Amino acid sequence: MTGLTRDTWAEARDRKMLFVFGSVTLVFVIVALLLPKIDINIQTNDTMSQGLFQASLLGAAIWVLSFFLTIMFFIAVMSTAGLIPGMFQRGRAEYYLSKPIGRKRLLMSKFLSIWLVYGLMVSICGVILVAVMHFVHGIFSWSMVWVLAAELTSFFIWMSIVLLGGIWSGSYSIAIVSAFAIWIASKIVSGAAAFREVLKDSVLKNLVDALYYILPKTGKLTDIGDALANGHAVDSWMPVYTSLIFAFVMIIVSLFVFQRRDY
Repeated sequence: MTGLTRDTWAEARDRKMLFVFGSVTLVFVIVALLLPKIDINIQTNDTMSQGLFQASLLGAAIWVLSFFLTIMFFIAVMSTAGLIPGMFQRGRAEYYLSKPIGRKRLLMSKFLSIWLVYGLMVSICGVILVAVMHFVHGIFSWSMVWVLAAELTSFFIWMSIVLLGGIWSGSYSIAIVSAFAIWIASKIVSGAAAFREVLKDSVLKNLVDALYYILPKTGKLTDIGDALANGHAVDSWMPVYTSLIFAFVMIIVSLFVFQRRDY
């Protein structure tokens, strides 16, 4: 896996991904620097009011970080969707498959290498943004790590979807379309689930419930990360484990297809 990790890092540099991530980070850093400095030392004897004000500032910083990481990992998914299909195109597949390593291990090593390299790059960008918000506005909490954990998990889930789409079709475009289709389906089902009580057809209700549990709920994962970062209780962990189960199923099916594909 070490060799594939080095290759993934080299690919990221050659494709100017450092420049892309750095540019987006710079935009957010500039916005943070241009905002008026916030003085959280309120001249008041009302301890509760000061605490609420500080909590609101932290909540705003957590929202900014969450929004930033969502954008960055969206870019990461779009930019990495073609790496594995491209790796197994004719003329290149023979090179990788000739190595003394099993197919399943080869595919999983590449998958985890992409998640590790791009996840680390985005994490560093997130740390830079948090550091700027801390030194300029004095806003910081170690609980912000929950936001990063939630977004890294979402990145893993979306990577599993583009992995199956790419391995099944061998096409970057299909890999992207598969992720987009799952995202649209998840939004539709989540919306329908919110109004399931008004559905008269019991079969339709059961279908909505089944799809809601099956499809990934990365938006809910973001909400959970934000809630934990703000020190709030989590109502349900169901979106986490069902989404991860979905991701592992995608990976298992990808390994099954890859193992039987003739290159």
